[in-house]
Amino acid sequence: RGLPQEVTVTIPAGFTLYDVLGHRRLETRREQGRQTFPLTLDPGAAAVVAALPTAIARLEFPVQTTIKPGSETNLPLTLLDEAQNPPAGRQLAEVTITSPDGPWPGTQRYQRIQDGRRTIPLRLPLTATRGKWQIRVKEWLSGLEVVKESEVR
Repeated sequence: RGLPQEVTVTIPAGFTLYDVLGHRRLETRREQGRQTFPLTLDPGAAAVVAALPTAIARLEFPVQTTIKPGSETNLPLTLLDEAQNPPAGRQLAEVTITSPDGPWPGTQRYQRIQDGRRTIPLRLPLTATRGKWQIRVKEWLSGLEVVKESEVR
């Protein structure tokens, strides 16, 4: 029960802020060496805010256009900031793979990106359904999402 609470958060200037649970960048107002932003908390709710030195700008992962059943391939994931550098530290990515039959459980759903890089192994069984497969990767803080397709044949 209770009522929503509107609060103002103030931190030192110079950071890019993200609403971790909302997967979005927070807009701030800067003044006198500080930055502030409003935050609405639902009754009994919490907020998790991440402060990064630079903004997350791009998520990349090339995929092969075709993959053979029974083969193994690697998906090299790269995360870049606004200066086109990999951000230091750890970020989280959500990976979902969908075969023509539906969601495919053959890879770990949550992957840790270390210093802007992660290699995701993709090992298809010999019985992998042929057809278009979709690979979706979502960077957890910013909500950046990339969807690619590959043909299994």
